[in-house]
Amino acid sequence: MHTTMIKSQVFKTLLLMLTVSVISNFSFADGSLGAIYKQLGLSEDITYTADMDIQMPAQQNMPAMGPTKVYFKKGAMRTEMEMGGMKLLTILQKDGTLYAYNDMTKSWMKTHLDQAMKNRPLPQYTKVGDETVDGLACTKYTMQDTAQGVTGNIWVFDSMIYKNTIVTPQNTTTICFKNIKKQDLEDALFSLPAGAQTQDINAMMQQAQSTGAAAPQK
Repeated sequence: MHTTMIKSQVFKTLLLMLTVSVISNFSFADGSLGAIYKQLGLSEDITYTADMDIQMPAQQNMPAMGPTKVYFKKGAMRTEMEMGGMKLLTILQKDGTLYAYNDMTKSWMKTHLDQAMKNRPLPQYTKVGDETVDGLACTKYTMQDTAQGVTGNIWVFDSMIYKNTIVTPQNTTTICFKNIKKQDLEDALFSLPAGAQTQDINAMMQQAQSTGAAAPQK
């Protein structure tokens, strides 16, 4: 039972880390996240792969983070992560739909990240100037999200985010995209496998809320 609880927490941690990264960095069509993308002068036309290095404070009973690979193609993103022997595969489509494969249950979950941003103010980005990071000439921006109590810094290189930091009252997470390689990628990388069944997290939450509201009061 203890092992199952740890694996469940690992999956939730992986998915949370990915979601934070996505919300901080990537674009979905012309929605609110797309507006963030445009503020930073990023390009959706670049197709490339990279290794995503995530640095965050260690948590009790949580195993070390394994290698993480990301694939980008015209606003879509695929991420392959590993922690404690568990794998997390996610497919983020351009409209903001995120599919996550749970290696523990062997099932797919679906959510809509852009919908979560519609009712919250956008973070404010301020261009600081030019700064060299790891030998790369980057443009640095500061970020402030007063609604969430989050601040950070973002370094943009060649119309791509190279590095960013996310600072919350609890901790600081640093994400760096290394070994960037511009190359053609197959469309199949950004689609679900044939016959894949999904659970819609948004629908499940709405159903749970409706059931709770309709329950008779004792």
